[in-house]
Amino acid sequence: MIGTFLIHCLSSSALPGGIIFFLCGKLMQRYPPHWPNYWYGYRTPASLRTKESFDAANTFSATLMITYGIALVIFGFAFAVVFQEQYWWLFLGAGMLAMLVAVAALIAKTEKYIANHFDRNGRPL
Repeated sequence: MIGTFLIHCLSSSALPGGIIFFLCGKLMQRYPPHWPNYWYGYRTPASLRTKESFDAANTFSATLMITYGIALVIFGFAFAVVFQEQYWWLFLGAGMLAMLVAVAALIAKTEKYIANHFDRNGRPL
């Protein structure tokens, strides 16, 4: 019974995705990316304008990743409880949708944060 429940939890993309989000956020907080960096960290044209905008975007997105990671883990467990045996397609689809929403919200909120705190040239307001 418990083994089946754990398999259902892990088969949702929300639970493993939430764990990955959480671990990546903690990794970015513990080892912040250095600028310029083309492999690691939050990198968009707005965040790469200056070192200050890059550092601020990575700090803000790391905090959001931790928050969204915890929310996705809770969401994955909740969906595993609700849809244990039935509607497996809905279970998998909801997990994928939750992951896509988390990624879109992370990008949108971080870009809004950059726009509110930096001008078009990357200088702090």
